[in-house]
Amino acid sequence: IVVDTRAVVVPAGTERTVTFERRFDAPGTDDLSISGVDAGSVTVSEPEPFPIRNRQLSAATTAALAPPLTMGILFLGVAANRRWAIVSNDY
Repeated sequence: IVVDTRAVVVPAGTERTVTFERRFDAPGTDDLSISGVDAGSVTVSEPEPFPIRNRQLSAATTAALAPPLTMGILFLGVAANRRWAIVSNDY
């Protein structure tokens, strides 16, 4: 099956690199050829699961993040309190 084609001119005594990209939908081994000449094979395997580990923040990172997070939470609390105060005064 022809997947991609590209015309390439390579002068005598020189080299040229040509890159083709192909996404394979299923695992397996596929033979490759260029102009009918065997170019090897490519083996596609299932992706390995990405491990998710418990990570703890270092003390320095926690110290750096604590003040802005605290201010953000306080700001949201004040904003919510004002909103509720305005709503409750209307009744």
